[in-house]
Amino acid sequence: MDVGFRARINRRRLIGGLLAAASASVLAGCAWLDPLKPPASPTPGPSSTPLAGGSPTPRPGASPTAAPIAVVAGPPSGYLAIAPRTFRAGQREMVSVSLFKDRQPTTGTVQLAIVKDGRPVAQALAQIQGRGDVPVDVPAKAAEGDYQLQFAAGSFQDQSPVRVEDGTLLFLESDKPIYKPGQTIHFRVLTLDPQLRPVPSSATVDLSDAKGLKVYKKDVQTDEYGMATLDVPLSTEPNLGVWKATARAGKRTVQLDVRVERYVLPKYEVEVSLPKDWVLASEQIAGSVSAEYSYGKP
Repeated sequence: MDVGFRARINRRRLIGGLLAAASASVLAGCAWLDPLKPPASPTPGPSSTPLAGGSPTPRPGASPTAAPIAVVAGPPSGYLAIAPRTFRAGQREMVSVSLFKDRQPTTGTVQLAIVKDGRPVAQALAQIQGRGDVPVDVPAKAAEGDYQLQFAAGSFQDQSPVRVEDGTLLFLESDKPIYKPGQTIHFRVLTLDPQLRPVPSSATVDLSDAKGLKVYKKDVQTDEYGMATLDVPLSTEPNLGVWKATARAGKRTVQLDVRVERYVLPKYEVEVSLPKDWVLASEQIAGSVSAEYSYGKP
């Protein structure tokens, strides 16, 4: 079994400490860690106390009956680690790790830490049997920004820049795209986590008219189903055109355009008449189509 690595992306790297070369695919947008061998093994301190441990957590959908990997004993002479470039606050993220001794997979303890300004925000410890995933639980209160992902396994240690962002997905929608003066716009705010599950959150919604004047603003709190509704009545003499509604939650912003127009009587009306309201898939549809001007002439 070859134990080197060649990324099929826009660059190739030879990983230090590995004795042969093999190929593997890396998803675009993943952070890559190359091994650096320090003079001495990293000494765990108070800031490196693991918060999560145990055996590697399998990926969702992985076969539970997969054959175990044959591993050799001894400290690793090389490793491979792939992590997301962006970690989501309040979510569990996986870092894929492979350990090698010469040309064979080996076992070892892997320690990970997400660090901001020299202080660990999240840590994890796992025993890797050849290869596996190390779960890292990112705190929900972790501030958005740039962090360092620190890696330690045997005599290897390294770090790579990553980002932590708010894990809440934000959506804004209205009950229809066009409104008449005097009508009420019904908005709905929806907040979901990265797994598309409802999550309570706070958001701010504001509305600007066709001339860019802000006419409405309100803070809302989504419920346990991730939803919040609000109604905005329009005046009888609004500025006609495209109105812009904006919802903000943390650093996330979404925008929705709605039109405010006066009702214009259509010049004609088209009507479709069918003998019944439903048909079978194997039946032909028969009926009549008629069109009349608004003053009654065909």
